[in-house]
Amino acid sequence: MPKPPQKLFAWGANGEGQLGFGSRFEHLRLPDEVYFGHLEIDHFADRINGIAAGAQHVLIKTHKHRLYACGWNSRGQLGIKHYGGQFDCFQRVPGKRHACKPIVSMHCGFQESAIITNDGCLYVFGSNELGQLGLSEQHGLKDVKRVIIPVLLPLPNDEKAASMHFSHRCSIILTTTGQAYALGALCHFPDLQESEHYKEFIHNGAKFAKFGENITKLACGQNHFIYVNPDGKSVSGFGENERFQIENVKFDHEIVKVLCGWKYNGVLLETGDVYLWGRNTFGQVGRYYKETGENCRTPVRLTESEKFKDFSLGADHGLAITTSGKVITFGWNYYGQCGNDGIHNVYVPFVVNELPGECVMAVCGMSSCYALQDLTNFTGVEPRILEALALEKWCRQFEYVSTSEDEEDPAAEYLQIKLEIEAEERRKLAADLEARRRQEEQEGQVKQEKQEGREKQAGYKDLMRLIAELEAQRGKEKQEEQEVQEEQEGPEKREGEEKREGQEKQEVQEEQDVSKEQGVSKEQGVSKEQEVSKEQDVSKEQ
Repeated sequence: MPKPPQKLFAWGANGEGQLGFGSRFEHLRLPDEVYFGHLEIDHFADRINGIAAGAQHVLIKTHKHRLYACGWNSRGQLGIKHYGGQFDCFQRVPGKRHACKPIVSMHCGFQESAIITNDGCLYVFGSNELGQLGLSEQHGLKDVKRVIIPVLLPLPNDEKAASMHFSHRCSIILTTTGQAYALGALCHFPDLQESEHYKEFIHNGAKFAKFGENITKLACGQNHFIYVNPDGKSVSGFGENERFQIENVKFDHEIVKVLCGWKYNGVLLETGDVYLWGRNTFGQVGRYYKETGENCRTPVRLTESEKFKDFSLGADHGLAITTSGKVITFGWNYYGQCGNDGIHNVYVPFVVNELPGECVMAVCGMSSCYALQDLTNFTGVEPRILEALALEKWCRQFEYVSTSEDEEDPAAEYLQIKLEIEAEERRKLAADLEARRRQEEQEGQVKQEKQEGREKQAGYKDLMRLIAELEAQRGKEKQEEQEVQEEQEGPEKREGEEKREGQEKQEVQEEQDVSKEQGVSKEQGVSKEQEVSKEQDVSKEQ
């Protein structure tokens, strides 16, 4: 059976399963092959062509535009339709909009993720607690603080995204026209150039703050940003500067790539040289800290003997790929992330000889490393995949030993951040449960009030019906009483009525008789008057 043309290897911290080995042993000090047996990834037909790593999660993409993720999913940063838990094997990231378009770049932060498609569309997911994803309620999300699937983020003026970079509390989007927009918790923006003078962070939600133009390359550290100036040969920055990480730096050749670690920076020049400066407590610039001081102000060249085609920086360690395909590492090595089978810091760049074949691409997570190796011309023996239980037991026998009395331990810093995040999540979970309980109580109270209202209404109806029945009964009884009374008073009433009618008739008859008598008297009076008149006439004639 022919060997796959490429394989993905990983090493370093694995407490959340971010190495993709199918187990969450604490760390791995040597590179080992990532397990994809449960997925449909075909190393022959669908090769990996992109890797992005965050604090404790990682994304990979393939030539067939498939997206996979594994590791910590506390805020939905894996994009797999829910949040919470750890996934120690790669999961397919579902999606309808981005799945049908080629993904050109991926970007991971502490608990955030972003992908950009070939049409310049930007999709974001993960933590949006401080508005660092640029999403708000107007985007129609059920939970705007924990975005569990890739969501399209429209940019101002219909700009197209070129890249997105995450700091610990905020993010910066760089567009194809060179515009830069900041999101999240920043110091008194939009005047970001003065941010180093302010200590208090303010939350700005999902507002876009434009702070630069004609920018082609930029990078984010823990609390600082750097960018390449329009001349292409100098770097400027803003934010925290306690380690000289935002000093203005100028080079003699064109800058091809610029990156930030936690509190240090690096650039790759067109000549193939890598230069680093900033914090150097653990060998972050590839030098012993007593040579440069714990804060390296002047950029130092990584090596004099090698040329590089790419490099990557983690929180306090880094790696670089030589033009011949070798991987070298340097810096903090608490979790074995330098791949030298040890846990002491690496102050002199180390060649990771355990990687088979030629390195195609490699990236650093916060405390881990990933390398995609081309095995086409490899004829040696590949590293075997260790059994998880045996490896976990093997890892427990090692304890971290400081190489310097005055050396700081960054594990405490990262652990503190993680504990704060977990405590905040527990607090929010308790608050959510309390809010849900109150809501249920309110709903129960409303339901009870409605039930009582219905009962009262039903009782009122029953009362009105009873009153109507009583009134009807009373009317019926009254009618019956009236009928009985009428039956009892009937004969007397009829006799009285007959008597009254007789009296009325008698009175009418008497009136008629009087009227007749008056008429006769009147006629007699007229006759007498006529007789008297005749007698008078006769006497006159005589």
